[in-house]
Amino acid sequence: MSEPNEKTTNENITGTGEDLEKLLNENAPDAAFGAEEKSEDAWFFGVSGEELTEEGKELEDMLNEMYPDGMGADVLDVEALVDEAEAAEVSAEDIKKAAGISDDSEEVIEKAEEAAEDVKEDIEKTAEVAEVSEEDIEKAKEAEPEDIKEKEPFNIGREILEWFESLVFALLVVQLVLTFVLRIVMVDGESMTNTLQDGDRLIMTHIAYEPARDDIVVLDSDAANKVLIKRVIGIAGDKVVVDYNENHVYVNDEQISNEHIRDVMEDSFCYDPSYCVSNGVYEYEVPENTVFVMGDNRNDSKDSRSIGFVDKSEIMGKAIFRVYPFNSLGRVD
Repeated sequence: MSEPNEKTTNENITGTGEDLEKLLNENAPDAAFGAEEKSEDAWFFGVSGEELTEEGKELEDMLNEMYPDGMGADVLDVEALVDEAEAAEVSAEDIKKAAGISDDSEEVIEKAEEAAEDVKEDIEKTAEVAEVSEEDIEKAKEAEPEDIKEKEPFNIGREILEWFESLVFALLVVQLVLTFVLRIVMVDGESMTNTLQDGDRLIMTHIAYEPARDDIVVLDSDAANKVLIKRVIGIAGDKVVVDYNENHVYVNDEQISNEHIRDVMEDSFCYDPSYCVSNGVYEYEVPENTVFVMGDNRNDSKDSRSIGFVDKSEIMGKAIFRVYPFNSLGRVD
């Protein structure tokens, strides 16, 4: 900052005021700006030999534009001009102090403004979510439970048609199942009593069936020339021994249960004698791809003892369920 000129009358003028007074005094050496006596002569505002501040240069240009012919008696009161400028200059720091805003308070205000922006964004998003289109309303109606939907008028013709379609579909499904998966067969005779009775209706399955011991099978016997229902006693490779003396059947030297048989076995001497190994004892070696079958009513059954081994190709399937009579409804084994 430049030192005050010796002609300066106000020692409190600083900054731009000093530059202004210095400029005026240098260009008008016979006048004392800021003094009580002012010259009536006019002065032209030129540039002094000393370097002025940037503000001083701007002021010099402004005065030259305002007074191109110099100043007359109405000399500017530099001190008053400077005082007015200093009074009008209110810094940002003064404003902060006047409002009681500290640096911390300013940070709080900034955070509050940011929070307000976030709340505004949330409100906008909520408003977008809250917008429900007509299409959404229709979808919500369609999703309502059946009991609160608007009931359609009863149409007996449509109801009958729907029942008829359902019945036809059910019959078609049953037919397909009975053709390709299950079949119903009827017991003819008493060779399986007490397990099965004459006239019983059974459901038989034949899909991918492989005979196993103790299964009740339905077979179309070429030797008997009829469909038979028997129990599998032995499969390929088994040794079956029927001992009428002991009333027991052995498979691979193990005695099987007699819980299914109706009466004590009797040797009727009508069986193939080539399998008789001793008095009242018959032994059978079951060949490949065949099974050995017997009826549970062993004294009244046409089975492998008389018709021989049954080829697996003659087996129609396995009986699994009795559907008639209704009082005997259930699984068969």
